[in-house]
Amino acid sequence: MRLLPVVTLSLVIGCQWSPCDTRRSLSEQIDVQDAASAKIVAYAGSLRVTGDAGISRVEASAEACASDEAALDEMDLLVERRGEEVYVETVMGGGHGWSTNRRMDLVVSLPDSLAVEIIDKSGDLRVERVATAKIDDKSGNIVVDDVRGSLEIEDKSGDIRVDHVVGDVRVDDKSGNVQVSNVSGDVIVYDKSGDIIVRDVAGGLSVPDDGSGEVDHKNVQGRVTLDD
Repeated sequence: MRLLPVVTLSLVIGCQWSPCDTRRSLSEQIDVQDAASAKIVAYAGSLRVTGDAGISRVEASAEACASDEAALDEMDLLVERRGEEVYVETVMGGGHGWSTNRRMDLVVSLPDSLAVEIIDKSGDLRVERVATAKIDDKSGNIVVDDVRGSLEIEDKSGDIRVDHVVGDVRVDDKSGNVQVSNVSGDVIVYDKSGDIIVRDVAGGLSVPDDGSGEVDHKNVQGRVTLDD
């Protein structure tokens, strides 16, 4: 089996797309109280989500940038309670959602006990130190490190790196390389295009659908089942 190079992903927080002639900083926070989960919806821009054992609120800060002041004025950051869930959303204006001349880079800090759901439309994503995570990503690289429960990722385009998960990992990837390491549970990867690298898994590994690319695995303690 051919050994594949370890994929190194970097994520830079900041306005990188052009045009970005006008900018504004936004911030919001809310007490968690008895909330059990957080849902984060981000459109165009990078996103970083970090769990922290020392805080009892969700803190969101963003750098909004746009091609002109009129477009920038339509952008906002929403943080609110919805039942037992804390909801965070980047409001882009311009008919809402993704726009080529608007971008909002978002950083969210939250208690590490919260389950996290992330819907990310475009831009790189980093998630660290959360209880469980469910990620729906359309475009951009993903880095996930230190999940204390299960992890689910559905990704349309971009490379994925996952490290240190205490639970099962499920990845459904349409395009891009996938690297998974240090997992206490089982790993299952559906991949249409790109290489798969798996290291140090206490459970089993299943790759039932590998359209193209190589699969390289090492130190998987459980059963390994690969697509023929």
